[in-house]
Amino acid sequence: MSLLSLRLMKQWIYMLWLLILCSCSSCTTRQAKDAPSLPVDLFSDGDLVFRRGTGLMSRVVLAAGKGSMYSHVGILRQMDDDWYVIHAVPDEPEFAGDVDRVKVEPLTRFFAGDRAVRGAIMRLTGDSLAAGRAALEALQVAERGTLFDHSYDLSDTTE
Repeated sequence: MSLLSLRLMKQWIYMLWLLILCSCSSCTTRQAKDAPSLPVDLFSDGDLVFRRGTGLMSRVVLAAGKGSMYSHVGILRQMDDDWYVIHAVPDEPEFAGDVDRVKVEPLTRFFAGDRAVRGAIMRLTGDSLAAGRAALEALQVAERGTLFDHSYDLSDTTE
């Protein structure tokens, strides 16, 4: 290959990367849309809910995890015949002045188009009672108003 061909190829690759980066930055401007219909009759308390988010932090998580399909996880809990996801995520306030915290939100909101581009719901095999207890414990953590742990300190249970 000639030097000119190599230089043109490098420019082409550089322009392709710029195009990819620009298209990724536009992901955060997606409008909310209806979530797809979900087979709620198959769900169980304690099922794990995964999504690929649309924000900057989601891209950071995906970049850190080689080959990761999802950037976020929560746990399902049924309350009053509706399904909710209990999870902690930074930079998704529910109202002005809202702090980053463990929260409970409807499953449809968790998968809304302005928050997710892909998702999955999975069940661990084994003790279904333990999964239900985990969902109840997660709900209690949310009800205590536990803050998001920005320092990622596993020894500190207050965040």
